[in-house]
Amino acid sequence: MSKLKLLTYCLLLLGVTACYNLSEEVVPGKPTEFEPLYITRSALNSSIQKKPAQPLKKPGKIYVRDPYLFINEQLKGVHIFDNRNPRSPRPLAFIEVPGCVDMAVKNNILYVDNVVDLVAIDITNPEQPREVHRIAEAFPQANRLFPPDGLYYEHDSTKGYIVEWIPKND
Repeated sequence: MSKLKLLTYCLLLLGVTACYNLSEEVVPGKPTEFEPLYITRSALNSSIQKKPAQPLKKPGKIYVRDPYLFINEQLKGVHIFDNRNPRSPRPLAFIEVPGCVDMAVKNNILYVDNVVDLVAIDITNPEQPREVHRIAEAFPQANRLFPPDGLYYEHDSTKGYIVEWIPKND
């Protein structure tokens, strides 16, 4: 089995089992409905963008690659920090990656899930990350068909892929 296939299977397994916590967005005891946030194939293909550093809001997994920290922002992307001074990590950049819940690094390549795609990002210069390869539809959409409450809601697959489920405003 090739290393890329093995990595793909590992990311798939982790992506399917990843959890999304909406505890601060959902009021306990109050029923909440969700609506899907969609992304089209064309928007997905150009969705990875380097942005200025941003504050952590819903951090997920952390990957350490000295002297850098890569911290997943659940369903939003990856924060990059310079960790030469571990007592005060310096934010460098944010890579916007819609639907991202998992990541891995090998050599100078950051592998991320981008909704249903597996994307390789060159991080030779972490302040200037760039997408170098994309495997379309490497992951099933099925793991995004149900919102955090586990109930089934109607969705329209003609609108694109579901990135995440957003609580409806009453």
